[in-house]
Amino acid sequence: MLENTKDKYAIIGAGPAGLAAAKNLRQLNIAFDGFESAADVGGLWNIENENSTVYESAHLISSKTMTEFRDFPMSEHIADYPHHSELCHYFQDYAKNFQLYEHYHFNTPVQQIERLEKGWQLTTESGETAPYKGIIIANGTLSHPNMPKFKGTFTGKLLHSSKYKSPRLFTDQRVLIIGAGNSGCDIAVDAVHHAKSVTMSVRRGYHFVPKYVLGKPADTIGGMLTFPPKIKQKLDKFLLGFFTLDATKYGFPEPDHKLYESHPIVNSLILYHLGHGDLKIKGDI
Repeated sequence: MLENTKDKYAIIGAGPAGLAAAKNLRQLNIAFDGFESAADVGGLWNIENENSTVYESAHLISSKTMTEFRDFPMSEHIADYPHHSELCHYFQDYAKNFQLYEHYHFNTPVQQIERLEKGWQLTTESGETAPYKGIIIANGTLSHPNMPKFKGTFTGKLLHSSKYKSPRLFTDQRVLIIGAGNSGCDIAVDAVHHAKSVTMSVRRGYHFVPKYVLGKPADTIGGMLTFPPKIKQKLDKFLLGFFTLDATKYGFPEPDHKLYESHPIVNSLILYHLGHGDLKIKGDI
């Protein structure tokens, strides 16, 4: 039951951002209620969450050192690039350590928020309403797919990456992956082990960053020295040339942006499989 809420804050979401907000409000003795549509914390990293977009093989693309909360380091036994299950357990441990579970209403989607003369009114999917002093929205931006529309007729199976869970669905199939972002490249690397053929359709080029440089996670190396952004762009681009293949040799267009102006592809295997002929690159549809 939502009672005596008008002087409280509401946090929508129990993923990393929502948990961080909850932890800080609790430490500052600011009263709040949390709302999460799933049955547990973790957000997209909780594969049991029906809105989760992670798949069986999903790992972090940033290292644990550069991802963990500073006041709650990840355990030594956790891999440099944690599996989604390790990350979900980490967020559960975080919530237990800072006693956040007791503040959250789980399996409670928020349907609507409305501005009041003072504060906000929150309405849950079950129809329960309550006034709040303020609302922190931490429901994420990647839980609902944006499906493109194409001209013509396609009789095969069309699947958005948010619904992808296992590479076994590719067994003996001819697979076309549209887009070469980090998810697209991860899925391509999965598909080459099961599919008859794998092709990627891309509309622009990308900068590729390996997961390891000189035996260490690449993002920990890049953070050792501080330079002005323009100098860092040029220096890192030069250094990456020693550790990555030239993607344009395998069909990728030249990037239309400089390094770090868009999210790079952090994947050590996509260029490996291109070099071995396991997949092909085609242009935009």
